[in-house]
Amino acid sequence: MIAGNDVGLRAEGASLELVNCTVAGNSIGLSCSGSPRLTVASSIFWGNEEPSCFSLQATHSLIEGPEPRPGEGNLNADPLFADPFRGDYRLRAGSPAPDRGTLDGAPSSDLDGNPRSCGEGVDLGAYERCEPDELPGFRFRRGEVNGDAGVDLSDAVAVLGFLSLGSSEPPCLAAAAAGATGKIDITDAVRLLSFLFLGGAAPPAPGLEACGADPTGDQLGCGRAPACS
Repeated sequence: MIAGNDVGLRAEGASLELVNCTVAGNSIGLSCSGSPRLTVASSIFWGNEEPSCFSLQATHSLIEGPEPRPGEGNLNADPLFADPFRGDYRLRAGSPAPDRGTLDGAPSSDLDGNPRSCGEGVDLGAYERCEPDELPGFRFRRGEVNGDAGVDLSDAVAVLGFLSLGSSEPPCLAAAAAGATGKIDITDAVRLLSFLFLGGAAPPAPGLEACGADPTGDQLGCGRAPACS
């Protein structure tokens, strides 16, 4: 990720190879001198105030310019960054960049630690757009605390018993964290009760309708989630 600089990159007569990079929001994306040998793959150059030098050879990349850059699989379309004004260059839904890259030279993970690839192929740029059920790891329903394949009053009671009465640890701690805050406390029981009886918000992803992976990256873990085995 190269963003928010006067000059994103300088290439001065040397060889430079970029794979799965996002170069965005710079005054100059790529400054060239001395006839450098530049190759770019599976990358995004967008939103830089001045266009990048045109001596680079690009394939499977999204590069802003008056015309699409020559080369296999290149695009010239808004990548739909999540929030570039706040420095978030992840890809929004509807972006043309997912699954348009190449596995050649691609790193095994993106800047968030998500695997490359999610979905049908490698995404362009520094971030993969992964749906929760494409993430690695255990699968569970958030709020299904006691592992009985349903979410009801007994799950809120299980949280309270674990916190205050010395009851056994829930079989899947991540499922017991109904608020997805990375910890288990009384607010998780309150959230479940509010959802069940007061019309409150449902537990966040992966939710309780279907088993899924944890998109939060917290460290609670899941010893077992019988209904999702």
